[in-house]
Amino acid sequence: MKINKISIYFTIQFAIYMMAFVTKAELTSGALITMTQGDVQIFSQPKAKSIGDRSEVLYQNQYWKSTKARFGEKIQSGSVVHTGTDGKLRLILPNSDVINIGPSSSIVVSVEMEAAGKTKSVDLDALYGKWRAVAQKEEKEKKNFKVKTSAAVMGVRGTDFSTSFNPAEGRVNLSVLRGEVEMKPTQAKVESVQVK
Repeated sequence: MKINKISIYFTIQFAIYMMAFVTKAELTSGALITMTQGDVQIFSQPKAKSIGDRSEVLYQNQYWKSTKARFGEKIQSGSVVHTGTDGKLRLILPNSDVINIGPSSSIVVSVEMEAAGKTKSVDLDALYGKWRAVAQKEEKEKKNFKVKTSAAVMGVRGTDFSTSFNPAEGRVNLSVLRGEVEMKPTQAKVESVQVK
């Protein structure tokens, strides 16, 4: 019985991996949801005025279409990932970078692609919350991967790191597990710091 459960588990994990791998090639911008747990909403298609749709939410002074995040769904560049107190989400970007977003987080995910299908830039605009990113080492052309908060901007250079941001305190916590991240506070006259 134990062997059957283990083989079923690995079969499911392999199927999930293959689905993500095959679909990843189809992404032209945005990201692919490869794991979701708890309350996770995707806000997309912002508008200045409400159109009276029940799926609309007022967020950051704009009306957004709100949908429940689903495994295998593609989210468009510029969408907001909003997790509840029990919510978690994993995204894979077209260049294989992985972003894990933790509970009670709100992050705008923007991916810009070049005509040749390579990732030109990745921007995570974190309003609040916790996240971890595993960024692939840069190719010959420099990839621009930035994480922005109202307190700091972090430049990512082929690394595995985790960050949390509390806007009430203006505090950013950064842990680098592999590689390096350059962190520059948004305040004037403060120098950037290399974290390795």
